[in-house]
Amino acid sequence: MLLSQLVEINSKGIVASSVNFGMMEDPQMNLDLCEGFIFNYDPKASDLSTVAILDALRRSYHSRQEANIHLMIQQYGKGKSHFAVALANFFKKPYESLEVQGILHQVEVATSGKSKSIVEGLRLFKSQAQNYLVVCLSGDKGGDIGKQFLQALLKSLAEQGIQDTLAQHTCSEPLRYLENLDAGKRVEAAAYLESIGNPDGDLNVLIDLLRQNNPGVIPTVKNLANQLTGFTPDFNANIDIEAILKDLINNPRVPNILILFDELNYYLQSWAADQIGAGGTALQNITNICESYKSKITLLSFVQIHPTEAVGISVKDRESYFKISSRLSPKDATYNPESSLELVLDNLLIQQINTPRWQEFQSRWDNTLISESRTAFDKRIKIYNQKGWSFQEFYDHMGRGCFPLHPITAYLLCKLDFTQDRTAIQFIKGYVSNFIQTETVEKAGQLNYIYPIALVDTFIENFSNYPVYTHYKKAEGIVAGADDPDELTVLKALFLFVASAENLPKEDREDHEEILATLTGLSKSRLKTAIDKLIKTRDVIYYRPEAKVYRFFEGISPKGIEEDIEEKIKDKRTSVIDVVIHSQSKIKTYIGDETIVATQFVKDNKLVNTDWKFEFKIYSIDGLLKALHSDQTLRETQEKGILAYVLAETQDELQEFRRMIDDRLKTSPIRNQIAVAIPAEGTGDLARVLLKIKVLLEKEAPERKLYGVAYEQLLHRWQEQVDKQLSRLLKNCTYHGVGSEKIPPTERSKAQRVVSVLL
Repeated sequence: MLLSQLVEINSKGIVASSVNFGMMEDPQMNLDLCEGFIFNYDPKASDLSTVAILDALRRSYHSRQEANIHLMIQQYGKGKSHFAVALANFFKKPYESLEVQGILHQVEVATSGKSKSIVEGLRLFKSQAQNYLVVCLSGDKGGDIGKQFLQALLKSLAEQGIQDTLAQHTCSEPLRYLENLDAGKRVEAAAYLESIGNPDGDLNVLIDLLRQNNPGVIPTVKNLANQLTGFTPDFNANIDIEAILKDLINNPRVPNILILFDELNYYLQSWAADQIGAGGTALQNITNICESYKSKITLLSFVQIHPTEAVGISVKDRESYFKISSRLSPKDATYNPESSLELVLDNLLIQQINTPRWQEFQSRWDNTLISESRTAFDKRIKIYNQKGWSFQEFYDHMGRGCFPLHPITAYLLCKLDFTQDRTAIQFIKGYVSNFIQTETVEKAGQLNYIYPIALVDTFIENFSNYPVYTHYKKAEGIVAGADDPDELTVLKALFLFVASAENLPKEDREDHEEILATLTGLSKSRLKTAIDKLIKTRDVIYYRPEAKVYRFFEGISPKGIEEDIEEKIKDKRTSVIDVVIHSQSKIKTYIGDETIVATQFVKDNKLVNTDWKFEFKIYSIDGLLKALHSDQTLRETQEKGILAYVLAETQDELQEFRRMIDDRLKTSPIRNQIAVAIPAEGTGDLARVLLKIKVLLEKEAPERKLYGVAYEQLLHRWQEQVDKQLSRLLKNCTYHGVGSEKIPPTERSKAQRVVSVLL
């Protein structure tokens, strides 16, 4: 089964940038904004839902008991202006319009499986209601809000085909007066305006401004008329918003009114600084009418911060500021809709949960969906628990709601520094859409998730500013073309883990493999194999045991240091004697003690252990042969005898020595006080490794600092190689001594039995 049979992409969904009411002038752009607004809905928290705000506006016209002054608070860039455009279209366009149908479709997507009644209520409302008179105001335009209100209102009246209202007469009468001036009067008018400096422009400019419904020039027109005729006409220079709105509300030809005020914060700051210039009591006039005519008119304002916080308002202006701001933010109608990208993703990925195919899928994979979501919620990303989400909410939105995204993929898509609504939507409509169309539900017997590493390739340019990026790209170049694709997969996971920083915490005692497996979807065995190659073969990452994490090498890698040292020692000779000397100095580390007790002899003769010990000594083959016939050999020990370990570079040398040792022991004058241990393997290149360690340790402090962690890793690696190989080598030996043939074959591998026979 293909994923496309279970999940659809909400292809119309968009998050547009820099939206404003002016975009409604472009029919196609306006339609795209209506069809593309992504609603969210939480049935348990109406103030966190854009669907609930839309429904609250609808209810404002049903009863005088409902609030009709509303405030929506949302940060910049989260879509509130886009929402405002969608609301304007919903209330002013007919039910059959593409704009309204597009909006209702997105509401249906947001409420799917949660509430049918809201969608049905909105559909019924639009199918029965008139197209409302919608007035759109923007606080960031500046200037007199009364003038902006009049211009927006006249535009809306024209769109609805409504004529002969008080608002439409405000500028029409002075305009008609100027247009009807004869030629002589026009000459007089021009001369008068020039004499006073054309404060609002010449006569033609005045006419144009009045045609644009700008009442600001009316006082100049009144003065001009008085100059020409000797009396002042009764043109109303002040916009009486309350009178205008009352006229509309009481006019049976005019439908209900919705006023949308975007960027209210900007306007309130301007008003506090210059009340007259910002329109005086215009906003109070609007709220007065709203309070007097509930169910007929509604005001919804949009802000980035709550007005009562008075950001940018001077102390001297706060008293008057609070009087107006408090009227605009009623407690029971102030909304903080959830602007989280998580809900956007949930509504972009539409699971066909009411289909037989989904039921079949759920019966097989529901436990996996729940298990992955539970692990993510409880262990990986506890932020949602801290935000007050229940596990069920997390599962609904991020687990099942974002499938086929793995829950952590969805989380990181929301939380990485550079991902915003628009970039996330591009990822869904690009990578995820292609994945859904081409991939099956399961792969290799596992649920076919989009794992977090998919974000690395998609957003690699965005990651380029991260400090770890350079180290990742260097490692990627080394691994490129590897036969095992898991190597690059693990590199991506490690890169994503480091880049995610605090967004993806790891518990101190947790193995790093756990979280890397989650990021890749690889089994632990495949992951471990790839990690071993990256450390031991590629030399691009290292392990920090104290933190239980893997890291990229920064700067020079161990391989680069090793190549430098190899070049310096290429002409220097080494021998097994170097290994003998080193082994003797750490004999207790490698064997566990410096002596061995002749346990069987002590037991048989009921003696004391400490009196019957043989000392461990390390020799080369030549060294031991000389020692067997030297009277100095036993003088160099305080114990009863010596257990001599013999080292050679190759197994062939050891095997040849093993064939001759019994005969050599028989002729040795110290044969009753010396036993021989011959390892199963040679020392190989250990002498060379010891030389490299010596050269590395001789590096000066500044050079060590330049090498950074690579110095420590290389030193640790070589020392570990030496220690492990010698420990293994010295513990896997055959033992030889005079009389050892008397020992039962099953006991001959025990060193204490060989030395006991000697005694």
